[in-house]
Amino acid sequence: MKNILRQIVLVIAGLFILLPVRAPAQNLFVAAAVNNTIVTFAYTGGVLGTNGAVFASYPGLDGPEGLAFDSGGNLYVASVFNSTIVKFVYTGGVLSTNGAVFASSSSGLYSPYGLAFDSTGNLYAANYLSNTIEKFTDTGGILSSNGTTFASSGLSNPTGLAFDSSGNLYAANANSSTIEEFAYSGGTLNKDGTIFAGSSSGLNTPLGLAFDGSNNLYVANFVGNTIEEFAFNGGMLNANGTTFASSGLNNPAGLAFDSSGNLYVANNFNATIEKFSSTGNDLDSFAATVSKPTFLAFQPPFPMPLYLQLTGTNLVLTWTNALFNLQAAPAVAGSYTNIPGAISPYTNAITGSQQFFRLQAN
Repeated sequence: MKNILRQIVLVIAGLFILLPVRAPAQNLFVAAAVNNTIVTFAYTGGVLGTNGAVFASYPGLDGPEGLAFDSGGNLYVASVFNSTIVKFVYTGGVLSTNGAVFASSSSGLYSPYGLAFDSTGNLYAANYLSNTIEKFTDTGGILSSNGTTFASSGLSNPTGLAFDSSGNLYAANANSSTIEEFAYSGGTLNKDGTIFAGSSSGLNTPLGLAFDGSNNLYVANFVGNTIEEFAFNGGMLNANGTTFASSGLNNPAGLAFDSSGNLYVANNFNATIEKFSSTGNDLDSFAATVSKPTFLAFQPPFPMPLYLQLTGTNLVLTWTNALFNLQAAPAVAGSYTNIPGAISPYTNAITGSQQFFRLQAN
């Protein structure tokens, strides 16, 4: 992985400064609605594996669709047929495989599909059958499980949800083949949506939505078997779509970008995950082991702590993830090299000269 995501400790004659960072996103999560499972593809040694493994299965999941991670690394899954959202908790560097119901029909859910978090931690859920978007508010770092209806205007079997970098919310309307935009202005997200694009812009039963790193919007046309791109130019998102990709697609549903800008597409009909380069080149089927895949998501950056303990004249460093190597350098800018044989816990003698440490994905 080219991004160096690390944690650095500065040691100067007994002065310790800890600079927290976050580890790189690694695993790909895919919802398989037919057999009520979540499948993961593990990132190991800088490569995303093509052999999926079941992360979680029923109970609790009944037609899983939308996936979303919060800023704390917890995973939320929309379960369509029992109108619930199931939460998988991230703690101690591990994402639990035992889900618990976060919200249900009593919280305003009615066949939820897409999920999305805004920049302040509020969760939005697209209710496919009630034609509404439900909002679960974050207050003081606690996400309420009691939803309130955020929007209902302009929605027609809403599926995928996505926020752009400016905080505007976009919702895919499967029935009307439109995308509804809810504009963010003056610190408020407008509850009255407007049609951003329709069938004349190339939409044909849109499901998944995803923004790339340049704020371009991509839409999976479930019936049209294409991915449409809406380009961001001159500070605005163009409402006239162009076909980004069509090869290898068979009822495309969910979309997700990796950190290198490659696009992954869940092909619902032929049970494959198709991979495209940032320029639209079909890089072939990434995986063919998921039964009726729907939505997918990459695990976001999660906390990677490097713990410190001063014992006499020694500094003891500990960390929890074996996928990271401990490196050292005489200056913050490097050059960093792996410390041979360094495993957690690692003991370093304090000599009075400055030294920098970091964790780097192996």
